[in-house]
Amino acid sequence: MQPIRFADTDTLSLRQLDELNHAPKGTAFRVFRRCEAQLEEGKDFFYLAADQHKALIEALKTGGIYGAGLDVFWNEPKIDPRFYELDNVVIQPHQGSGTVETRAAMGQLQRYNISAFLAGNDLLTPVN
Repeated sequence: MQPIRFADTDTLSLRQLDELNHAPKGTAFRVFRRCEAQLEEGKDFFYLAADQHKALIEALKTGGIYGAGLDVFWNEPKIDPRFYELDNVVIQPHQGSGTVETRAAMGQLQRYNISAFLAGNDLLTPVN
C-alpha cells in the first residue's frame, strides 16, 4: 500500500485505512467524523487553498480522496454545488466559532460597531 504524500507528510486515505483494517467501506470516514474535534491541522487534516477546490472535487469523484469533512469554502455562501452531489463529503457549519469565548468576543465586536455607528465613527468591521 503506497502512502499519499501531501504537505511533506506521508499519509493514507480513509479508503486505504479501511482496506488495511479489513473494515467495510466507509468505516474510517465515519470514525473520522466522530473524532474530528480532536484532530490537529497540518497533522491530521490540511488547509486547502481556493485554487485547489477543483482538483479536490475531481479527486473525491474519482476516489483519489476517499472522503472529506468540509466547513470553509473560498466563495461562501455560494458553495460550489458539485460538493453537494458527492456522498463522500460532509458539509458542516463553522464550528471553530462555537466556543463561549469566541461567541462573547463576537458579541462585543457587534456592540463596538453599533457604538461607533451611533457616534458617527468608522466601524471596526464594516460590511459592504
